[in-house]
Amino acid sequence: MRNEKIFKSNGTYITWTDISTSVISSVRLKDYLVECEGDVEKSVRLYIWNTAVSASFYGALQMLEVTLREALIIQLYNQYGEGWYDTVESTLDPYTCKQIKKCSRELDGDLRLSNFLDVTSTLSFGFWESLINPQIEKSEKISISEFERLTWRPALRSAFPNVDSSERGIITEPIRKMKHLRDQIAHHKPIFKRNLDADYQTILQILGWMSLESRLWVEELCRVPEVLAIRNKTVDLMF
Repeated sequence: MRNEKIFKSNGTYITWTDISTSVISSVRLKDYLVECEGDVEKSVRLYIWNTAVSASFYGALQMLEVTLREALIIQLYNQYGEGWYDTVESTLDPYTCKQIKKCSRELDGDLRLSNFLDVTSTLSFGFWESLINPQIEKSEKISISEFERLTWRPALRSAFPNVDSSERGIITEPIRKMKHLRDQIAHHKPIFKRNLDADYQTILQILGWMSLESRLWVEELCRVPEVLAIRNKTVDLMF
């Protein structure tokens, strides 16, 4: 195993082994060591690259969440007005209703007295994903057919003008997967085993369904392709 002196600070050198024992815990590095067959230097480099590629996805995922939120909220507002959450709540699953109640508590207990934009910005990516993909159990009073009839078809489907959204699963499954990617990144999980090229294309695809301008924005500014291209190169990585 190579153990070169790689960093120097105040006259003190740090080696790859120092990083693997003092900077990154053995538990956190485990997946990387397995991937790199126990090679410490390669494992630490992969860890650094995983951090860099996670950071590069941040902007694209942020644009995806904001575009999804704005697209859905416009349709809900157009169909039901500022009190959309009262109108559609009866067709939503318990998780989504819980998020609305949580939002109410955070906004002084009364959604009706809150600024419409405050409500929008308080609700999370998880809320918007669950809004279009409710997990409804057979024991619940509402049904998927009611959700489709009362919420999806008259309002939410129109948030995706650039795709045939008659089959909701065409839209909801890719969004669910990107929400999972976002959660992995937010919790500092290893994402290097994912097909990240495909994930990036999925983000672009979903954006294009809602807004071609948003897709072009990400294609022009996002560093994901650049960072993906250097995974197996020997250049020094930074994040």
